[in-house]
Amino acid sequence: MKDYSKQKIKLQRLINIVFPEYLGLFSTLYASSSLNLLYSYPTPKLINRAKISSISKYLHGSCNITAEKIRDKAANSIGQSSNYYAFEIKQVIAALRFHEKQIESYNAQIKLIMDEGGKNIMSIPGISYTNGSIILGEIGDIDDFESADKLLAYAGLDPSVYQSGKYNSNQNTISKRGSKYLRYAIHLASNIIRQHDNTFHEYYLKKSQEGKHHYVILGHIDKKLIRVIYTILKKDITFSSQN
Repeated sequence: MKDYSKQKIKLQRLINIVFPEYLGLFSTLYASSSLNLLYSYPTPKLINRAKISSISKYLHGSCNITAEKIRDKAANSIGQSSNYYAFEIKQVIAALRFHEKQIESYNAQIKLIMDEGGKNIMSIPGISYTNGSIILGEIGDIDDFESADKLLAYAGLDPSVYQSGKYNSNQNTISKRGSKYLRYAIHLASNIIRQHDNTFHEYYLKKSQEGKHHYVILGHIDKKLIRVIYTILKKDITFSSQN
């Protein structure tokens, strides 16, 4: 996904140089119609030379733009129609398509695995196929953790401790010493479960009324959610909503 995002940014930068007027023609630069058209005609000069019928064949589905308007924009573009930029645009689009296929393949595989062994954890509001797979992948065998506190520490959600001689001080910040991927997935799920489960929602409202900051409350919900996940995986049960 990171590689895919980088290629999208790179394409937008290239279009800003080559055909800046193009960016306002489609609802999104990365729509299939837009990418297919750019792959065949990557510069304004090439689009301007193309037949209306040739451009029109790429405009399908929910496109609200006409081939005439696209060619008119190309004819009056201030962009740079160099062969090098044309080559670069085609390479970036090819990379985007490659990453799209990879993402689709991974998502399909994740779904198969989660449908087989992840139904319990996906019963928790806020945990989906992708998020659930990150959590299960990072935790591994739940029996490797003797207690919920051990899992909490592995996620880096336990409080950090400052030591100096005989003085120990529990800080308000979390240690962040464990799996950053598990911590990230838990944090995403926490923000959803507090909206869709009555117990978590009431807890959020209570802490909010006490003047706690949103992210401070989410940090507490992260810890509660870790304990719920530990119980569900340890006992092989599904989540029971309190709504």
